[in-house]
Amino acid sequence: LKSRLNVSARVDVSAPADRISIQSMSGSFSVTADDVAFAEYRAEHVDASGRLDRGRASADIRADAYGASTKGQAVVAVDKSHTTYQARGRLERLNLSRLPAQLSVPALESALAFEYDVAGVDQSARGTLRFEQGMLESAGIENGAVARFSVGGPRPRYSFEGSLSHVDPERIGRALQIEGLAEPRFEGDLNGTF
Repeated sequence: LKSRLNVSARVDVSAPADRISIQSMSGSFSVTADDVAFAEYRAEHVDASGRLDRGRASADIRADAYGASTKGQAVVAVDKSHTTYQARGRLERLNLSRLPAQLSVPALESALAFEYDVAGVDQSARGTLRFEQGMLESAGIENGAVARFSVGGPRPRYSFEGSLSHVDPERIGRALQIEGLAEPRFEGDLNGTF
């Protein structure tokens, strides 16, 4: 994996000498980095500090990536068969069109800010996003809108509650490459609460 890691780290960890493993380590850590590249991902102004406690890591994190900024807390726990995780915090200045292609996120022009609460086990995740006023492909998202998702099970689930303004179905269809919707006859300016 092509990477560039130029970090300053402080690690104070202990483990029994006869069984050193992630489940036996305890201690604290802090990491700062101005610019980090790992595999095909990049981040800037990374600042993380936290604790390790026998297979569980918790951290307070600040970072910038792809024009967006986040501040939050994360917990990851590893046991013999599963990895569980939870992250809570705030993300601002997110433009989906600036994210790397390997994330498989639709490249929608956007200006989003929201609080997030995401939890999961292995490849499954569920979460809630609470939006501030923002924009997605010229559609306005009103303050207080809530999106929920659950992925990794047999059927992904998504829901949205809130007010949208100036939704142009044709533009959304073009951006998401939905042929049936990406036609001039669907051009519009819709407003509503869902």
